[in-house]
Amino acid sequence: MRIGNREGGWIEDFLFDWETGAIAAYILGGSIAEPWGGRAVLLPEDVEAIDVDAVVVKENAPQRLKSEAEGLKNFWSEKSRQVKQLIQRMGDRLKALVGPQDPPEVVRVKVKQVRDELAKGGKFDLSLLDEAAEFLQHKWETWQHRLSRAAQRMQAALQAAWEKLTE
Repeated sequence: MRIGNREGGWIEDFLFDWETGAIAAYILGGSIAEPWGGRAVLLPEDVEAIDVDAVVVKENAPQRLKSEAEGLKNFWSEKSRQVKQLIQRMGDRLKALVGPQDPPEVVRVKVKQVRDELAKGGKFDLSLLDEAAEFLQHKWETWQHRLSRAAQRMQAALQAAWEKLTE
C-alpha cells in the first residue's frame, strides 16, 4: 500500500456490501494502521488506484482512518451483534482451553468443541454458532500468521546485526 510515494502497509481484509457486492471498507494492517492498534478501516472513496503491485490511497486518507471497532460500527447488523456475543462467550471458554503455542489444527478442534457444547443446549442458532466459530478460527490463524511474520523479521534483523558485528 502506498500513500503518495511512501509505503504504508497492506490490506488485511475487506467488508462487502451484501446487496451490491461492492467493497464497503478495507481493513488495513502495517505502519499505516499502527496508531489504531494495528488494524484500521479505510473507505473506498479514499483509494486512488489499485493495480497488481500496489494500492494507492489519497494523500490525506490517513487522517480519516478509524480503528477497526469505530470504523465498522455502522456496518454491524442485529445478526452481527448476536454473533459478536457468541464470539465473546466462546472466547471466554476458549481462554481455558487454548494455549499460545497450540497449532491451528488443535485450535480448530477446540473451537469446534466449544461450538458443539453451546449447540447442545439448543439456545443458539446453529448458523450463528458456525459464523462465530469461523470468525474465532480465522482470528487465531491471523494472529499466528502475524506473529510468524514478526518472528521472521526479527530473525532477519538479528542475522543482519550479527553479520555487521562479525565483519
